[in-house]
Amino acid sequence: MPRPPRRADSQAQADSAAVPLSGAPLATTVVTTPAERRLAFRVLFLAVLAQGMGQPIMFTILPPVARELGLSEWQTGMIFMISAVLWVALSPYWGRLSDRWARKPVMLIGLVAFSFSTLLFTCFVWVGLQGLYPLWVVYTLMICSRCIFGSIGPGTPAAAQAYIADRTTRLERTSGVSTLAAGFGLGAMLGPGVGASLAVLGLLAPLFAVAGLAFVGAALIYFFLPERTPPRVRRALPKLKVTDLRVRPFLMFGLLTGTAQAIPIQAFTFFLMDTLNLSAQEVPQQAGVALMCSAASGLFAQLYLVQHLKLKAGMLMRWGTGLAIGGMVLLIVSDQLAPITLGLVFLGLGFGMNRPGYVAAASLAVRPDEQGAAAGLINSAGAMGFVLAPLIGLPLYEIAPVAPFVLALVLLGAAAVYVQVAPSFRLVDTEPRDSDTIDPSQTPV
Repeated sequence: MPRPPRRADSQAQADSAAVPLSGAPLATTVVTTPAERRLAFRVLFLAVLAQGMGQPIMFTILPPVARELGLSEWQTGMIFMISAVLWVALSPYWGRLSDRWARKPVMLIGLVAFSFSTLLFTCFVWVGLQGLYPLWVVYTLMICSRCIFGSIGPGTPAAAQAYIADRTTRLERTSGVSTLAAGFGLGAMLGPGVGASLAVLGLLAPLFAVAGLAFVGAALIYFFLPERTPPRVRRALPKLKVTDLRVRPFLMFGLLTGTAQAIPIQAFTFFLMDTLNLSAQEVPQQAGVALMCSAASGLFAQLYLVQHLKLKAGMLMRWGTGLAIGGMVLLIVSDQLAPITLGLVFLGLGFGMNRPGYVAAASLAVRPDEQGAAAGLINSAGAMGFVLAPLIGLPLYEIAPVAPFVLALVLLGAAAVYVQVAPSFRLVDTEPRDSDTIDPSQTPV
C-alpha cells in the first residue's frame, strides 16, 4: 500500500473542512497527528478501491449481458450515459456540500449509494435474463438503478479528493492526489481480473461481489476514518463556477482527456468481440486481462512515476498525453490481442499520469475553503466524457469499429496542443511557495 505524503509539522492543520474566514466563529479544534493522517490515507485508499473496481467490471460484464438480453450497442451506451449525465450535473453539488457538512459523511453517502445501486442493477439484470418481465421493463429498471449511482455516487470522489487537499501542503498536493487516484487505479486493475475469475460462478457474480465490497469500504470509512472536528461556520461565498479563470484551463483539459478515455473504454469490449470473433462467454476473460494490464500500468504511473520521481502537475499532463496518443495509435492499427493489450498499457500510463496532474493543478489554483467545490467541478469535467461517449463514440462504432478510437486520438491531439500553448500549464509548475493558501488575485488564463 502506498505511503501517504508526510506533512511538515509547521503545516499541520486542524482536522477540519476548511480554513475559517474573517469574522466566522471557530469550532473546537482537534489537530490530527502524523500517525492519524497516515491511517486516514490508508483507509481512504482501501475504501475507494471498492468503487474503483465497480466501473471496469461493469464495462466488462454489461456488453455480453446486453447482447444476451437483446440490447443494441446504442441502448447499452444509454445506460452509462444517463447515469453519467447525473454524475456531471451533481458532482459540483456534492463537492460544495462536503465544504459545509465535512468530508466523511458525504463519502459515506456516496459509497452506500454505489453499493445499493449496484445490487439493484444486478438483480434487475437477473430478472431480465430469466425472462420474468418484458425487456422494456427490465431496461427501464436498469437505467433507474444506475441513476441512483449517478445522483449520489459523486459524493465519494469529490469529498475524498477534498479530504486529501485539506491535509497536504501545496508541494505535497500532487503526491497526495496521486495516492487517492492509485486507490481507484488498483481497483480498476483488480476489477477485470476479479470479474474474469468470478464469472465462472455466473455472469452476474462479479457485480454482486462489487456491491458487497463497496459496503465494506463504507464500513471502513465509518469506523476508521478520522474526522473529529465539525465543519467551521462561514459566511456565504460566491459559487465556484466553470468559467472561473483559475480552474477553467484544467477543466477543459480534463474534459478533452476524459472524453478520449471514455470512448475506448465503452467501445473496447464490443471492439474485442468483433475484432477477435469472441463469444459472450469468452469476452469477459480476454477483455478482463487486457483491461487489467491497462489498469496496472496506470497504477505504476501513480505509485512510482508520481510518488517517487516527484513529477510536477504540468509535466504529468504533457507526458501523459503523449503516452496516451501512442497507445491510441496502437489500438487503431492492431487486430491481434497482444498489440491491442500493449496499446491499452500505454493508455493506462498516459491517463494514469494525466489525472493526478490536472486534479492537483485545479486544487492548487483555489483557496482552502473552495477545495470541495473545485473537486466537484474536476470530477464533473472528467465524467463528462462518459456522457459524450455513448452519444458520439458508440454510434460511430456502428459505422466503423475503428472510428471511435480515431475520434479519441483527435481529442488527445487537441489536449496535447492546449497543454503546450496555454500559460496556466506552465505557471502550475513554477509555483514556488509551499503554502496552503493562494492569492485569489492569481487567475492565469
